[in-house]
Amino acid sequence: MSKKENKKVEDAAETYGVTPKNEETLEDLHPVLVKLLEKSKKNHDLGHVFSHEEAMGLYKKKTSTK
Repeated sequence: MSKKENKKVEDAAETYGVTPKNEETLEDLHPVLVKLLEKSKKNHDLGHVFSHEEAMGLYKKKTSTK
């Protein structure tokens, strides 16, 4: 990565305030969001995941008109 590309990444981090000192902790998040994150992590650990291609296929199947 060139210095110019690296600088762009640093600028974006500063612009959007995603430096480590601005990170949220679970205590700072809404309780419903914490539960959803825990559920998502549990599903991932159990292998209940699918690829982007599978997700797009499901989306197309749901939204296609017959």
